[in-house]
This record gives sequence, C-alpha cells and structure tokens, in this order.
Amino acid sequence: MSELKDSGSTREFNTGSHRDNSTGKGRCDLLPAQEVLNVFELMFEEKLPLMTKQRLLLSAFWEIINYMKEYNDNNIKSILKACYLSIIADGLFEDESTGDVTEKTFDGYFAYGLMQVSKHYEQGALKYGENNWRKGMPLHVYLDCAVRHLLKLIAGMNDEPHIRAVCWNLLCFLWTKENRPELNDLKGEWL
Repeated sequence: MSELKDSGSTREFNTGSHRDNSTGKGRCDLLPAQEVLNVFELMFEEKLPLMTKQRLLLSAFWEIINYMKEYNDNNIKSILKACYLSIIADGLFEDESTGDVTEKTFDGYFAYGLMQVSKHYEQGALKYGENNWRKGMPLHVYLDCAVRHLLKLIAGMNDEPHIRAVCWNLLCFLWTKENRPELNDLKGEWL
C-alpha cells in the first residue's frame, strides 16, 4: 500500500482546511475542459495503433499541415487528431524521462500527457496570470507556435518543453475557435 505523499509544505484556506502544496504538479483546473473532452472522444473513434514518439510527432505535424492547407470548419478533426497525437507523445516522453516505463495503453499515455500539459497551464498562469490566454490571440498565432515547437521537437531540440507547448497551443486554438470567433483570422485557404 502506498503512503500519502507529503511535499513538506501546505496551503491553508480561509475555511481553516489544509492541503498539500500543489506547486509544480500542474493545474488541471486551468485546462479548457470541453476541448479536452473533444480530444478525448477521438480516442474512442480512432483507436490508432500504438506508435513511436517520432511517428506520433510526424503524424501530428501532417494533421496540422493538412488543416492549414484545406482550412474549413469540416476539417477541424485534423487539429483534434494532432492534439490527441501530441498529448500521447507527451505521455511517452514523460514516461521515458522519468524512468516510469510501464506497459500503458493509449488511454494511459493520454492521461500521463495531459498531466504534463496541465503543468504548462500552471507555468503560464504564474507568468502571465490565470487564464490570460482566454483574453484572446488570433488563431494563426496558435498554429504558428504549435508548428514551430513541433519542428523544434522533431529536430531534437530540448531547450524547453516543446511537446507541452504544442499541446497547449492546440488546446488554446480549439477553445479560441469555439469561444472567440472574432479572432478567427483563418478565413479560406492560407498555406
């Protein structure tokens, strides 16, 4: 039986209750819930064969480029699929880097990867304020950044958590497209 983890520091709430400090563990409450659910639903539709990290990343890149080439509302599944593949790749990366290499399904790697993406939301909240990204950016900014981070990752650069950044940008893209239509600057083909 495993023990209750203790970071050595706690948070106290105005109600008087205490909880272990959560800094550095990720902020799942900042994830855009509907977009995560939409990506998660793809898991049950697609049932892709388990791929290597490199194949996942190349497939995600192909899906983003496909969306950019044939931009239309019916093609949004390409971005959902790219996000799904990237989150799974993030889970694989984290699994290998921590040495927690256990037999996992796509579902397991997706959950593992999503925890890593929540750390990106946490770090962004600390730097820019909670949910700063919801204030809005044009859609092309999210795609530009996602592709740049994906290319850096495929090239083998490890100067920052590129795969987390890919996932973050794609989730923000999906949320913005749905909730801030005035920021959609991708009318028609643009590649």
